[in-house]
Amino acid sequence: MRLIPFLVLAAGVLVGCSKGNAPAADPSVAPTTNAAPAATATADQSTGADLLDDAALARFRLTTTNVARATEATRNLARLSDADPQLAKRLSDDEGLNDAKSIQQMADRLAAVPQVRRAIESAGISTRDYVLVLFTYTQVAVASVYAQQGRMDKLPANISKDNVAFAAAHRAEMTRFQQAMQQMNDGLANGSTP
Repeated sequence: MRLIPFLVLAAGVLVGCSKGNAPAADPSVAPTTNAAPAATATADQSTGADLLDDAALARFRLTTTNVARATEATRNLARLSDADPQLAKRLSDDEGLNDAKSIQQMADRLAAVPQVRRAIESAGISTRDYVLVLFTYTQVAVASVYAQQGRMDKLPANISKDNVAFAAAHRAEMTRFQQAMQQMNDGLANGSTP
């Protein structure tokens, strides 16, 4: 699982729009159909480290606290990208950082970049929990596609219905997270342009 492409994909899925379009105002609205197959394919993989990740994702629960902290961490990362475009470019280009094979490996690689680790941890969240919020929120976006298609009974087992219900009940917090993801996505995209 490549980190920077994942973050860009997650931001695109979460806001349900491409660059230049207004972000979706309601996180319960399904993302664009083009983004769903990639997100669904990631959610359906179940081999090796993916099994551990599936178990971690099935257990993890979104809360007002971890979503607020992840939102602040994402804003910190966006500010970091804006302040240091060379770092954003390095993060986009760094193969070692981008080829993480598991949630833990992604968290470890984020933590290995001191500025990134500080940006996340200064918001009061660990890099692992930050990655879990990112993935879980992306799962909520995938679940919204299933719901829109009337297929909630086919929802992958690693997508918690509790998290889907949380997102529906906490739209304001989820919208703030979407907006922070879009801001970070823009900063990463700007840093990765030659």
